[in-house]
Amino acid sequence: AGEKPPRAKAAAARTGPLDGRVRWKHIENAQGCNVRYGIAPDKLYQSWLVYNADEVTLSTLMAGQDYYVCVDSFNENGITTGKIIKMEG
Repeated sequence: AGEKPPRAKAAAARTGPLDGRVRWKHIENAQGCNVRYGIAPDKLYQSWLVYNADEVTLSTLMAGQDYYVCVDSFNENGITTGKIIKMEG
């Protein structure tokens, strides 16, 4: 009987042709975050489950391809879906 964590305030950018970094402001009430990403806003088929960190490096990207990223925060009370952001190829 508690509240879900707040929505993640995330940013994403390419760090190389095949890599990208996703960062978000620390979420005090979250146990972790699920970083979902894919080639279209409705096709976020890949994901990274992150604990005790406020960023993740994605090393499975295709060169020249735009990606969309969403950081969902969670705790024992539920999941708060993040905002979908575009990471240009």
